[in-house]
Amino acid sequence: MANRYANLQGSKKISEDFNNINIGFDRVQEDMDKKASADNPVFTGTPTAPTQPAGDNSNKLATTKYADRAAGTVQTNLDKHTADKVVHVTQADHDKLGGIQEGAEVNQNAFAKVNDIAAADPSSQFFIVGGVGITVTTNPNTGEVTITATGQAAPGAHGPTHTEHGADPIPAATLTEGGLLSAAQFAEIVAHGELLDEHSAAITALEDRLDTAESETLTLQPGVQIVTAKRDARFKLGSIKGKTEINGQGRIGIIGVENPYVTRISGNLLPPFYEWNLHPNATLISPYKLSLKASASWEASSITITLIENQSYKLKLDKENGLYVKVADLKGNVIKEGYYATTGEISFTTATGINKVVVTFMSATTGTFTFENPMLTISTKSMPFTPREDVMLAFQTELHANPTDGSESDELFERDGQYYKLAKWKKVVLDGSFNWQFGAAFTGFKRITIVTSFKDALETSNNRVVKFDGKVVTRDVNVNLPDTFNLDKNGTFHILIPNSDSGWGDNYTPTPDEIKAYFMGYKMYSGTPETPYNGSGTKSFGARQPNGNVYWVQDTTPPNTVNAALPSYSLLYKLASPVVEPVTSEGCLTLTEGDNQIEVGTGIILREGTHPKLSALYNTYEINSLSPGNVASNPLKYKAEKILSVYKYNRPDKWSRISDTNSYGKERAFLDASLFDQTAAYSVTYTKIDKSPVVPITGSLAVNEKAQLTDLMTGVQEALQRVSVAEMKKAEKDAPGWITPTLLNGALPGTTPVEYKKKNGFVIIRGVYTSKAGSILLFKLPVGYRPKYVVRYGQMGVTGGQLVQSNIEIYPNGDVGVGYIGTDYMVLDGIIFEAEQ
Repeated sequence: MANRYANLQGSKKISEDFNNINIGFDRVQEDMDKKASADNPVFTGTPTAPTQPAGDNSNKLATTKYADRAAGTVQTNLDKHTADKVVHVTQADHDKLGGIQEGAEVNQNAFAKVNDIAAADPSSQFFIVGGVGITVTTNPNTGEVTITATGQAAPGAHGPTHTEHGADPIPAATLTEGGLLSAAQFAEIVAHGELLDEHSAAITALEDRLDTAESETLTLQPGVQIVTAKRDARFKLGSIKGKTEINGQGRIGIIGVENPYVTRISGNLLPPFYEWNLHPNATLISPYKLSLKASASWEASSITITLIENQSYKLKLDKENGLYVKVADLKGNVIKEGYYATTGEISFTTATGINKVVVTFMSATTGTFTFENPMLTISTKSMPFTPREDVMLAFQTELHANPTDGSESDELFERDGQYYKLAKWKKVVLDGSFNWQFGAAFTGFKRITIVTSFKDALETSNNRVVKFDGKVVTRDVNVNLPDTFNLDKNGTFHILIPNSDSGWGDNYTPTPDEIKAYFMGYKMYSGTPETPYNGSGTKSFGARQPNGNVYWVQDTTPPNTVNAALPSYSLLYKLASPVVEPVTSEGCLTLTEGDNQIEVGTGIILREGTHPKLSALYNTYEINSLSPGNVASNPLKYKAEKILSVYKYNRPDKWSRISDTNSYGKERAFLDASLFDQTAAYSVTYTKIDKSPVVPITGSLAVNEKAQLTDLMTGVQEALQRVSVAEMKKAEKDAPGWITPTLLNGALPGTTPVEYKKKNGFVIIRGVYTSKAGSILLFKLPVGYRPKYVVRYGQMGVTGGQLVQSNIEIYPNGDVGVGYIGTDYMVLDGIIFEAEQ
């Protein structure tokens, strides 16, 4: 122990190891202080002891192991006890037991009373029994009772709280679950309901639109344009105002707004093939079907049409392999071209400044090709084929305004379905039709007068006169200077003519016929055009030319026909009081829903009568042709720019058009001789080459149904009011003039042609013919010009210079026969009879 605490060595003396002994005692004391007392020991560190056996009930120390083991045994036993349902009840069982009233029986009845059925004892039972349409099934294994509506019969009323009539409610269907209806049926009803809502909204909107007529103002500008309409509607004219130009539009004279018109094309912009310039190997099968039997490549048929610059278009037709399509401007610059079979529908856009193009279909090789249903549309959308639809509103009138500032213009307007002009100006062509009189002579010129022919004129400085060379004749109230005029308050017109223009010498007074000849375009002279006629020498007349030359015409006698090569003098004067004049019109401008190509222009000539002439060269009948030795001479009144329509008995007739040097102007029309009806009356609507100012046309367009219906009702009412008058006027206007029949059996025209016409229901025949034959059938009258019974006339003929009696017989079948004919010539004048069939 000593060494444990003091580390003493036995070899040393106590005095030598004293300090170690003190240290050892200190250490002993320290250990003793740490030790617990035996009475109440306090252990430190981790003291241990032996673990006693389980269940040892003595004073032995129990270790933590002993304690944990004992606690685990107690918890296990507690858990087993808690889980034992035999000795314990659940909280739910406690709750049930708590609800048992005091004195309750052990076997209480299962039910006390169901409706009026009372339980007799605890074993009493009640039963669920099925009824009509109700089946009850049970499953003893699961204890389930199933009540099923079998649908075998209609159940009676039950469940008074379910519906007002006590019927069992069937659930309403939804879009996913059936009920009163299947889900599909319900969805269909919902869709119909939504459609009905849309229809109801549409009907409400329509009712609103039908309450008030709504129109929008529309101004159609000069030239070609596209107008998009909200719905099909009639363009109701507001007004067209006049304008006056002096020597304008490349012309000489006073020029107003002449014969304004507006046309509309919608859908297909291409006309039928009979309006195309067809290759000689092309055959027209139907208006929009063409067959080409090409003997060489590039055999072309073409048409020139008006389009809009910087606009996109689509061209298509029923395909044909080998077809080559080209779109070019009038100078030949190609806009689009290609093989149709490989490119399909062709789209192109016109360039700036290009408003006319030539569309050409041609064969790429030899062979037979069919071009059918060509279609050119404004938009690039593909549309089904439709024929071209042209409508037009045109007027035969001339509208003027103050030539100085454009004020006080004439105005064309619509009233009660009729068109009128509020005229403030009047233009007069100063030709040979006036009663010209010599007024006074001055050195170098003469005053010529028309007395009191213009009593409706206002004496004003705005009145104008332009002479044949385009010079403006100055107004001078004193009228004592050459190339001056005055229109005085009495309506007398004075004009001073230089002798250098008229050819009248200072010492010569012209006769009224010689004055008329001057105003018809002729110059009087003696010997040469530079020598005025002073009353002696050779009196001659020459036709003045636009270049100033004079072509000799005849001696002595003044010509009495107008010199067409030279413009006439023209006068424009202000009316003292404006007047309202009816205007001849044709057509009705309607717009279709969507895009419409509109053209506003001037210079249209409506239904000019014509007598087509036979061209022996081509075996065709011609309209507006020249070159009598080559084709046939049949010019219209004005040079034609485009022939719009040819009418036979006032119905459109299918004539072909061509532009060549044989045309009077730019275009003529022709028809195969086999298709021509010699008995028919023909007329032409065309635009003339001579241009005049084009002005905007204002009006309105219906934008809802009320406005459409109002326009329709108004139009019908106006038409009914005018129909009889219109028919009478139309009959008068369209009644053909003298018709020249085809003479038969060798008969030839005499000094005057054989002609017939119908007037007021009677047929009149006149003329002279020659023939060496005896009794012959002379010609045949068409239906509408025939008598009901045979009509006989005794006519005079000439044979060998002697009069002979002849007979003329007109039969109900139209035969006009002649008996006992005069072999020199026969006269048919004076034959008249009633046309009854």
